[in-house]
Amino acid sequence: MKRVLYVIIAFLLSVSSIQAQDTKGTDFWVTFGENFTYPPISITLQVRFVGNPGTTIDLWFKESNTSQSLTIPIEGVITYSLTASEKGATYCQTNGKSDKSLHITASYPITAYALNSSPNTSCDATNLLPVPTWGSDYYYLGYASNGCYTTIGRDAYAVIATEDDTEVYQEGTLRSTLTKGEVYYYLENNDINLTGIHITTNKPAALFSVTRIACVGGASGDNLFQQLASVNTWGKTFLVPKLAKNTEDRVRIVACQAGTTITQFGGTLISGSYTLNAGQWLELELALGSSGCYIEADKPVGVGQYINTDPSLAWVPALDQNINTALVAPFDAIDAIWLNSHNGLIITPSSAKNNTTVSIAGGSPQPLSGGAWVDNTASGYSYYDMIFTNIDVSYNYENKDGLIVFGYGFSAPNAGASYHYVASSGIRELIAAFYANEIHYKDLENTPICENMVAFRADIDGMGVNVDSIIWYIDGVPEPSAQNQQNWNKTFSQGEYEIKMWVRFDNGYTLTRIGTLKRKDLWIKMRNIKH
Repeated sequence: MKRVLYVIIAFLLSVSSIQAQDTKGTDFWVTFGENFTYPPISITLQVRFVGNPGTTIDLWFKESNTSQSLTIPIEGVITYSLTASEKGATYCQTNGKSDKSLHITASYPITAYALNSSPNTSCDATNLLPVPTWGSDYYYLGYASNGCYTTIGRDAYAVIATEDDTEVYQEGTLRSTLTKGEVYYYLENNDINLTGIHITTNKPAALFSVTRIACVGGASGDNLFQQLASVNTWGKTFLVPKLAKNTEDRVRIVACQAGTTITQFGGTLISGSYTLNAGQWLELELALGSSGCYIEADKPVGVGQYINTDPSLAWVPALDQNINTALVAPFDAIDAIWLNSHNGLIITPSSAKNNTTVSIAGGSPQPLSGGAWVDNTASGYSYYDMIFTNIDVSYNYENKDGLIVFGYGFSAPNAGASYHYVASSGIRELIAAFYANEIHYKDLENTPICENMVAFRADIDGMGVNVDSIIWYIDGVPEPSAQNQQNWNKTFSQGEYEIKMWVRFDNGYTLTRIGTLKRKDLWIKMRNIKH
């Protein structure tokens, strides 16, 4: 008797690939800015972590040199409320440098958030970015009090160093030199909007927007709290989803290069112009019922979305900063019971939206439910506003074609509070990068390619100077057909290859980017077996 056994071995690569450089990590720092004018004893400060059960998390407070150890429970989520002494050790109220920082390390990658809440329901939350994603070139996004709370409303920022001898500059002027874990805090003395100021460091550092009180489109004031992304991770295309439970949202777009041109679909311009120089910004308004706002820029820009009336701020990642899997959780403000509405916003390509699944508390993947897809035709992307029905567990979203997830929440109407943050996204270096079959060079090693023909693309026009020459290398050998080419193709057989892009700009600056290309075949093998 003969039987034919068909053995099919397929590398289903994009479904299970691990994306590098996202908002998960094992090493974080955070500091908190002044909320209204409350003392630290009156403020609720919390950190919240999402990860695999059993992951150990260590908290170290630099000023007090004290530690706490946590373990993520079976639900995949844990919240820690800072004690009175810990709040005093992390809460900035005085301009200048201090040790008011919290260092967070984990035994396995986690998603980390932080919340700053006051008794009068002023609150906001932020995602925390892992140290390897920090940069040294930032433009600030914040908000002035805009005429309300004029005696105490102030814009503010905070910088945390991760290395000794870190120099902090504002508009080219040295403000402070920090040791590892030190914080430079700047609270503006007047009702002045700091949006657009240029903050640079000589070594990678973190920048936080920590506005004491902001009024956005109304007379109600809240603090703002958001860790900002460095210029090298900025992009050129964005979808800003409209929050279903807010009447109007505001969007600010800040430029890092002269002559930046903005095109937008779905918002109304209320301040600024569509052509910006470095540090200039414009503001849009999104009305209730819109399908979000699609933004295109010819040079990299930074984008922030503001909940108005009861303000909060979220950084908006570029569409290039998508990931395949997002492990998130709503922010359960334990000491702020008036926060009673928690939602997630999931962005994904429209053509693949129905492939999005969610696993709640480690359960089986399920289609999204409880909400509805909103299609943004201009961008080709859609977003889903999903109510978090259980705020004590993790939500794991998956889509092999990419997604970005936001979290936001509101209080009861008479309480007047909100929070808004990027729940999970990529945080890759988009300025001066290269792509192979549209896979970012830092993701190549964990994302093997099946196609024989590989298309390479250099994205280097974000440097602000002209390219003088480009040299591409394969395993250390220059590729003749690719020299001085920003776009080129080559056929690869199965194997592993080191791809290097070397660029020289007309100002003499050079850079090198290296990625590991893995070419694998989908193949079918037939074998006859006799019995």
